[in-house]
Amino acid sequence: MLKIDLNKANKEEVLDCFFSELSKMYLHAMGVLEGRESTYESEDYALIEKGKLILKEHMKVKHRSNTISIDTSSTDDICFCIAGQLLNQDSYSDCYGHDEQSSIKYALQTVLEKNPEIVIKGDFEVQGSSYFYTETIETKGKLVFVSRDDDDDIGEREAEDKRKIYDEKAFLADVTNKYSYSRFMETFRVNKQFSEKMYKEFLLSNFLYKTTTFYREGYSYEDFKMYIFLCVFEDESVGIGEDDYKRLFGEFIVSIGDIKQYEKCT
Repeated sequence: MLKIDLNKANKEEVLDCFFSELSKMYLHAMGVLEGRESTYESEDYALIEKGKLILKEHMKVKHRSNTISIDTSSTDDICFCIAGQLLNQDSYSDCYGHDEQSSIKYALQTVLEKNPEIVIKGDFEVQGSSYFYTETIETKGKLVFVSRDDDDDIGEREAEDKRKIYDEKAFLADVTNKYSYSRFMETFRVNKQFSEKMYKEFLLSNFLYKTTTFYREGYSYEDFKMYIFLCVFEDESVGIGEDDYKRLFGEFIVSIGDIKQYEKCT
């Protein structure tokens, strides 16, 4: 059960945001949805809307004067509902934690950022075929904290306070204006299976957030930065030689510019 103190926030807007973000979380956790909001396409939004309807149907909401209580059920129950109604399947595969977007912490942090007046607290039950644990939720100021059983994230709070949030849309607009998807594909002769959406996700993960961890021939991401390209592409997917690749990829990195200009205040 999660409880949201509204303060001056609009109840309907908060609920709509809550169900949107949890729909994204479940769809990511089940491998149905990929990428970040700034790279979602029309079919992704259609899936999110369908997920919202399923969550609204199965999560009971109690309204009080300035408080919303939401029975989120267990993740297992909701995943079966989504699998049955959205995917027409009687089973599902979950991968909670395989990316930020598949965690309740990320979902509720987004809700909080879009509705900074609210306070969230309560429990969230994560259950699968061979595991079960409860995550305890609390907000302090602008941050959401999650503790799992006896192992909480208090030690991570200092790092969380210093985390950086970027204007993803401005970053993608600027970079794709200077180095378009078509130019990228033509320059590096990349396999056509690499879509424009994948290009945007590649830019966000590798250059804005630098979340890709890469080890190749004994080199780490930091020591071997020129080859982060190959975190995403197999060697045979790139149709140019190594010498040309190094030169052209160096020019590509320069075109991205300083990412500090896209930092938002937290």
